[in-house]
Amino acid sequence: MTSKEKKLAADLLRIAADEFSNHSCNDIGEEVFKNWTREEKLKLSQSYHDWNGDPEEGETPIQEDWIAMLAIANLLDPA
Repeated sequence: MTSKEKKLAADLLRIAADEFSNHSCNDIGEEVFKNWTREEKLKLSQSYHDWNGDPEEGETPIQEDWIAMLAIANLLDPA
């Protein structure tokens, strides 16, 4: 991906995350992460919580869809 494509993908994920965060049920099922190891899930969680300013919260895997979107968006285009 080009840097412009990464930024576009990140921006779209941030828009979607904002919308999804307003839904009443934000949980994502384990099927989304079925090919991920626990360590990989924790690494993604930690990267999100480091960015969010609450690194102590990164000790558990991501459970909400919108947080997963923001985590990936921030990997694509750190803001």
